[in-house]
Amino acid sequence: MQSAVTVVPAVVLLLAACSSIDLPTVEESTARIQRLNADLATAERPLRVFEERYTQQRDMRTAIDPRMINRVLGALAGQRSDDMRIGFPATRPLLEEKKSILGITYSNRLDIDSGLVTLNLRQAVITGLRKGALRVFLDLDGEGRIAVSGKYTGIPGSASPRIELSLRDTVTFSLKTDAHGELLLTPATRNVALSATFHVNLLGWEIPWNERIPLKLDEIIPAVRMPGMLHGNIKLPAPAREYRTGRYEFVTIPVEVRKPVAAIEEGKIVLDADIEYR
Repeated sequence: MQSAVTVVPAVVLLLAACSSIDLPTVEESTARIQRLNADLATAERPLRVFEERYTQQRDMRTAIDPRMINRVLGALAGQRSDDMRIGFPATRPLLEEKKSILGITYSNRLDIDSGLVTLNLRQAVITGLRKGALRVFLDLDGEGRIAVSGKYTGIPGSASPRIELSLRDTVTFSLKTDAHGELLLTPATRNVALSATFHVNLLGWEIPWNERIPLKLDEIIPAVRMPGMLHGNIKLPAPAREYRTGRYEFVTIPVEVRKPVAAIEEGKIVLDADIEYR
């Protein structure tokens, strides 16, 4: 009974002490938490900006200077002299004129029967970059022979004159990537003017002929495939398989580029990708 009597005063003192503490209400606590959260967000905002700026969302980022692409294009241009072939289908008539002498009317006529010209890419240079595309100056020329036939003053004849072709224009190539991380320069769908010149002497009929032939760029120039930016193997440290003084050794790890995306940023070609270690 004595112990029970001594506990009662202790409980009374504890309750009295709690009643003297000034605790905020639920509404006051909620309002203060909201104010502090707003202040905390304001204080952390500069840190969030730096976090977004310096945190890479992809495993790899490579910046490529256009001069490097120009070196590759220059090597492709100088690799061969028969970069493309232009065939001339039968064109009848190519030229025709009516003449009348002493009341006699006749026609002078010139037809292209066939022909094949080899074009050489002499120069390909990037002249500008814009969003998702490259502006490239192309310089192509070539020569060959065509078979022509016709009539002059009613007399049939044929010849095989030399023909010259040239193309000098600045065109657009879209910038893309394939699944293996290789860059693709794909020509835009547009017409370009191919200049053709030949001189025919058919039965004494002197015919200088110049023509600008419209051609579709994407039909005469295929997509240019640039070398992959990251392929093969890298060496990484790993625990040693056998006992030795060192505790690790370098092993060869195959790597593969995944989901590459190319873009134009600040005058350079930027390639973002993920890296998979196999």
